[in-house]
Amino acid sequence: MRQPNHRLKQWLIAFLALLPLAAIWSVSSPMFSGADEPDHLVRAQGFSHFDFSAPYVTDGIPVGAVGCYRFEIDIPASCMDLGWKESGSIEESRTENYPPLLHAISAIPYFFIDGVFATYVVRFWLALLNTIGVCWAIHLSLRRREWQFTGLLLALTPTAVFAMGTVSPTGLAVTGSVLFVTSALNVGTTRQIQRSDLLAILTGAVTLATSRRDGAVWLVVLLFVIWVRSGRPLPRLGSQKFTSSRALHLGLPLTVALGSLWAVRWLSRFFGQRAEAERSAWRAAKTLKLYFHQLIGTFGWLDSPMGPEALFVATLICGFLVVFAFMIGSKDDRLAIALSVLLLMVIPVIFGSIRYPYFQGRYLLPLWVALLVVSGNSIDRGLATRINVKMSPELLIGGWALVHVWSLVNNLKRFSTGRNGSWNIFASEAWHPPGISNLVVVPLIVLSGGSMFYAARALQRRCGDAS
Repeated sequence: MRQPNHRLKQWLIAFLALLPLAAIWSVSSPMFSGADEPDHLVRAQGFSHFDFSAPYVTDGIPVGAVGCYRFEIDIPASCMDLGWKESGSIEESRTENYPPLLHAISAIPYFFIDGVFATYVVRFWLALLNTIGVCWAIHLSLRRREWQFTGLLLALTPTAVFAMGTVSPTGLAVTGSVLFVTSALNVGTTRQIQRSDLLAILTGAVTLATSRRDGAVWLVVLLFVIWVRSGRPLPRLGSQKFTSSRALHLGLPLTVALGSLWAVRWLSRFFGQRAEAERSAWRAAKTLKLYFHQLIGTFGWLDSPMGPEALFVATLICGFLVVFAFMIGSKDDRLAIALSVLLLMVIPVIFGSIRYPYFQGRYLLPLWVALLVVSGNSIDRGLATRINVKMSPELLIGGWALVHVWSLVNNLKRFSTGRNGSWNIFASEAWHPPGISNLVVVPLIVLSGGSMFYAARALQRRCGDAS
């Protein structure tokens, strides 16, 4: 009886760490401030009417309202008119060739409600589902030790949690990647594959492959990294391990094939535009720093940065984890870490050699998840062989909570008064979330960061005590 209670406590603590954080991103970011969010909402509304091709019947959603501040860093969101048009209006959507997972999930609240309230409910609904998926991965991580859990936490950059709390396929891609990598690492350490790990692997793989057009491509990349990290095994059909994991060996190719329905069309179109597109591998290489900034903390329509101070602290924290893992890990660990870092730099350059500008830093989040989780796992394995070495990641967890709080404040300031405007975000003329004053939002931001730190520290200590 004690073990189920212990697991339930872990789930509840993980929820305290993540749900308030994702929810406050949903509240403090203006509606439509997620990249392509109006188009995603339009398609979701179409799905709620069982209409699966454009144009879509909507509830009168003002898709053009975001145009007054989109890409204009000094114009606050107060310029936006959120007045809904007449119900039944017809809208196009640029997400017609996206996989349907995000829009099918987002359509569910629209069966019951509509209007601006419904759009925020969709955000909270996605934040809840993403949090459940990540908490599942946290539960699997805690079977190991505290550093893999820390790596998972650091993989959730402010950009990632922003996407989890808005209507974005990137949020689902992050959740799928976290589930897949964490459970795949667990499988690599055992002879028999447990049902919970198998279910998590397949759920994560399907979520990743069907959330983004490039999801199947990233799934193949993650499979390659895990294969390298596991010592590059070659399964034999007659082996006991293969027999016990037949569902895994059949499920992953089927998932890649499913995701390829959209990935092949997207790649074909991408390569087909090469003749008329500008391209420059050199310019893409010079843009790597910008891609990294977008990966860690650039929000909105790439017009709301986290700030240089928060970026410096985030780079220091993640850099320490990766370097320490490389120093203390095994040969396979170091090879997988080096491969992940190399791919993070090479993939944007390859895209740039075909079409530039095109790539955005958030596309790299699945690979970033693999790098950080593998690094944390490598530290656990390395420290297990060094009896006299004791290190706690508590300082990293505290610093990461501060990074999220500062990112949230910077994001709120950008939309309240403009990037270079006054810091008096409490003034009546500043933008405030609908029905909530920034006098309430700022304390909620601080509380969400505090709940993340204390809950994450509690999980880390439980894991450390167990080891």
